[in-house]
Amino acid sequence: MFHTSFRYFLAATSAAMLVYLGLTLGPSIRAENERFAACKNDTSSQCLSSLGVEQAMDARFVPPHMPEVSMLAQMGRIDDAFALALRAESENEPLPEDVEATVDRMLASHRLTGALRKGKSLQEAMEMTPGVGAGTLWITALDFLGRRPYGVPARDGSTADAIPRDVVSEIAQRIVDIAQNEPVRPRISHLVEAAELHAALGNRDEALKVLQSLPRTDNASINPSENLVRLIGSSTFLQLYREAGGTHLSILLTAAAAEPDMTLAATYLEEAFTASSTKKPFPEYVWMERIIERAVDLGLQPLALELARAFEDRADTEPAIFPVFAHIEAARVLLLAGADEGEVQARLDVALSMFRTKDGKTASDASEIGSIRWGTRWLDAQARREMATLKARLGETETAIAYMAGLEQPLFSWMSMLTSEIPVQDVDLLLLAARGALSDEELAYAKLQHAQQLLLSDTGEGQRVWAQAKATELAKSDTLTGEHAVRVYSMLSRIGALVEDQRLERLGLEQMAEAALKSRRYQDLLMAGFWWNRSQQMP
Repeated sequence: MFHTSFRYFLAATSAAMLVYLGLTLGPSIRAENERFAACKNDTSSQCLSSLGVEQAMDARFVPPHMPEVSMLAQMGRIDDAFALALRAESENEPLPEDVEATVDRMLASHRLTGALRKGKSLQEAMEMTPGVGAGTLWITALDFLGRRPYGVPARDGSTADAIPRDVVSEIAQRIVDIAQNEPVRPRISHLVEAAELHAALGNRDEALKVLQSLPRTDNASINPSENLVRLIGSSTFLQLYREAGGTHLSILLTAAAAEPDMTLAATYLEEAFTASSTKKPFPEYVWMERIIERAVDLGLQPLALELARAFEDRADTEPAIFPVFAHIEAARVLLLAGADEGEVQARLDVALSMFRTKDGKTASDASEIGSIRWGTRWLDAQARREMATLKARLGETETAIAYMAGLEQPLFSWMSMLTSEIPVQDVDLLLLAARGALSDEELAYAKLQHAQQLLLSDTGEGQRVWAQAKATELAKSDTLTGEHAVRVYSMLSRIGALVEDQRLERLGLEQMAEAALKSRRYQDLLMAGFWWNRSQQMP
């Protein structure tokens, strides 16, 4: 009797709870569903972004330093960006002393830029913007100059043409004023930024004056643009750089790129190569490769080949901490510098010998490759990806596929392996092989990322045709709905914009919005809202 009564009591309680939940949550869920339905019927950046903000604010957890905060700010939704950033930073451990001040600094450049675009003077804009510093002014000036400090252009395409030059010049002077009261290292960084702004405006005298005021310190961090070095003159800039305490070899690469006298440019590169190849305890092979790349970029092919063969010799006599990578890099620079294919293949054979077979012997064929001799499995995978890329560039697709077989994180591995130098006719064969390791959606992701990379690299008409064909092929296929769907369609829309195919761009945007509304993930909704905002094709 007791058990029967208890079962009735439990059933009645459950029913009451369901009624309660229906009465309290039902209207809220219905209202949310109605908002999603309304956005689907009349899609816009506004409704996608608003839904994204709602979902983010209701999420159980949001990470700090969310990219979605910057997206909202770039769309002019500063209040939403502030609220979301405040919530994200409040979940940080340990909690910042003044969370609001932290968020103000994050959004300061967006607020300052917005105030200046509305016609405020620089002084007025700074007074009404909390958290303004030298870095804020620098980012704002870059935005005005069309340098895309946030990675993408504004919807209206605003550039320096729409902003008086004297505003950028005034910003440069304000940066100088702020820098005078800073410690030495940030002062140097901010003074160089001020000089960069003067250089962007062609004001050599002002840029030189700022550089001459750099304080002296040991191992100063100074990373100038080619434009600044070119305007000042490479010899003069190097003198100022060294007087300020700069010592990094990267300055010689910048000086070479900025120098119109190719004999002097070659001298800079040779000096940098000698210094990096004799570094102790190991040669700086990464920098040696960059130097050779710069020589090729400058048309100094004989020098590039000479340095590539010196690189090869160094890899034999001064192994890197993980020897396989020095040999892979040697093969890469030999190929880049125009060495015979046999030289490249021989170096890749040396790299292969750094691997064991599955039964512990020295590997001699990609199909029997096991683990690397020195390093972790992550380095093992990196080496195999890089060797696969080089084999693919040489037209050996079957060997490249063998190197890729069985790698963990297959989507990342295949996207890393595909580069713009691989002939597009071979890319199709590689993607066909990737199908065995990737889902249809992952394959679409890898395919479109490569297509976008080809267009941004401007590698030629054949690659452009291939990229557009792959994007059009995806646009006609079944709609994707998985975790990568919104990113895939965002790339589809950008490819449409790059090839000036408005129909393809619009289709990508529409499918992106549809996928975001289905997933209801705040990341997807805000990304879709952002790209709709940036497109001239959509409301």
